[in-house]
Amino acid sequence: MSSGLAITLYLAAALLAGILGTTIASVKRRGAGFWMVACFLLPPLLIVLLLLPKRRVTTRRHSPADDSLESDNLDEL
Repeated sequence: MSSGLAITLYLAAALLAGILGTTIASVKRRGAGFWMVACFLLPPLLIVLLLLPKRRVTTRRHSPADDSLESDNLDEL
């Protein structure tokens, strides 16, 4: 097998792994950008991503007292 064909096959596999990594990470609520790059550079990391559990989403209650701290209006300061 020529080196040009080997490079082409590796890049095709890396591109497919990056796309799959992004999709799987989004479903599992993980950082899609990180996993896209990681799976593109090292395609076997897809196995690690598949073994990770789905991330739980924690909801934070919003209180009216927090509004004054997060205000972008400089006139109120």
